[in-house]
Amino acid sequence: MTAASRKYPAPGLDVGPEGGTWELDFLPADEVLVAARLFVQANRSSELKLDAEVAPGAGKKWASANWETVRTISGFGLDPAPEVTATNVKVSAGGVWYTPAPPGTLQKRGDGERELVLTADLKQKLKLPPTLASSLLVEYADTASIGDSKFKVEVLNQTENLSIAVEDREPFFERAKALPEGEEIPADGGLLAELLAVRAEGRTAPRLVVRTAGPALIDLRLEYTLAAVARPADLELPAPLVLPWGLGSPPWGKPLVLHVPVPADRHVHSLELEADAAGLRPERVLLQPRTVGTPDERAQLVDADHQLAQGFTNESPVTVVGLDLLLEPLTERVTGELALHADAAGRPDLDAPPLAVAPLELATQGSGPQPPTVVPCTLPDPVDVEGPWWAVVSLTDGQALWSVTTAAPHLPARGGIPALAEARQRARSGPWLLVNEEPELGAWAACRLRGPADGEPRVAVRLRRGSREVAGAAASDALALRGIALAQGRLTLGPDALAALNGAFSSGSDVEVVLESDAPGTVALVSFRLLHHAPPGGG
Repeated sequence: MTAASRKYPAPGLDVGPEGGTWELDFLPADEVLVAARLFVQANRSSELKLDAEVAPGAGKKWASANWETVRTISGFGLDPAPEVTATNVKVSAGGVWYTPAPPGTLQKRGDGERELVLTADLKQKLKLPPTLASSLLVEYADTASIGDSKFKVEVLNQTENLSIAVEDREPFFERAKALPEGEEIPADGGLLAELLAVRAEGRTAPRLVVRTAGPALIDLRLEYTLAAVARPADLELPAPLVLPWGLGSPPWGKPLVLHVPVPADRHVHSLELEADAAGLRPERVLLQPRTVGTPDERAQLVDADHQLAQGFTNESPVTVVGLDLLLEPLTERVTGELALHADAAGRPDLDAPPLAVAPLELATQGSGPQPPTVVPCTLPDPVDVEGPWWAVVSLTDGQALWSVTTAAPHLPARGGIPALAEARQRARSGPWLLVNEEPELGAWAACRLRGPADGEPRVAVRLRRGSREVAGAAASDALALRGIALAQGRLTLGPDALAALNGAFSSGSDVEVVLESDAPGTVALVSFRLLHHAPPGGG
């Protein structure tokens, strides 16, 4: 059961200044309480129906009833009504027996003293002044019989100064006035927060404690919603997650997607997520291709006999931390290096020592043709480059195709490299030739240039369910971080924020959690809890 209503069993909760308790032992410990509403009402029934205990005496009998808790009574009767006249009526509040008066008459006892005697025809209900009592006794002649009759005791509900608390905590609801007759009123206050607090302490069956100024019967009704917990499939937390870093269109933009199983007939309620981004490197994109797989794209062979170089021109110094290459492997293993070289007459200056060198390695997955893959090449240390310079790829083992395009690159809004030189190739230490035989088209080798970032790395989350998505505000730049950014490594989304994920699903109802960063590295997923429950009106 996930959405339900439970009422305190009739004839209501017996309360008073000392308090009555309702143990909520029907709330499962393995589900999360996400909504709770409490309603209170003075009990509609004004009678206590009690068995009569009959005891004989000298020339008389006594029929009594005990309801343990002291209550205010206003009369009583017997059902079925017997043909019996009571020679006296007495009540007790746990101490001595006395005759409630008025009405009543004084009669002489055998010792000469007088006592108050209340006689009554038990065929009729006897009205009493408001009287505090927990027991009732009726005296009648021993020749008479009440048979199987039961007492029906009329009670008065003293519901003033009503207070309701969870266990021994401060009341979450208080009301000075008496409850209106026959009207149910909400008594929520901070009920949900109080229940969650005591359940967090390990008390899975908390008690509601209800107090009133005087004895009363109170009807309680609890409406509640329970949610099940879902977490990413096949993932043990805490879990290190290597983000295939990249912003923009694939394959450059390739976020991490976690799959969270959620049944099609359930509503997503909330998400709580915590991630540690200490493993991310603060970097930003300086330059990146706009598209991949367009008609103007071609590929150039790179192997032990063929080198490929991409030139850059920038008038002011730029700090470079790495380049990511778009390579299509032709062999199972591709190894080599990426070297940064100064310029010599519009060509890479291979006679001078390189400015920096990064290893290049790519292993294929399976056999057969492989799609173009983004291969990161990170420099050992950041390098400041100025004026014309070149990135040269040389392989020692294997073969690969480096994608070449004439489409203009994307320069992020935060600034990047102002211009590209045309790609050049050479074979067996021969001359460096233009890749494109039509220089006006300006062909260049597709790569992403990375530089250091000023601020802290950021992580953002998008949620998908079928065709529905929760992604926050739209990104203003094609290379801007998409999604809802984590604040201090945490993200909390409630029912309103996630409402767009709920609806009718025939299939594909699992929730996809898309993690994206504006920096490369590793994110540690510390905690994750997605709650889902039956839709309103569901069982």
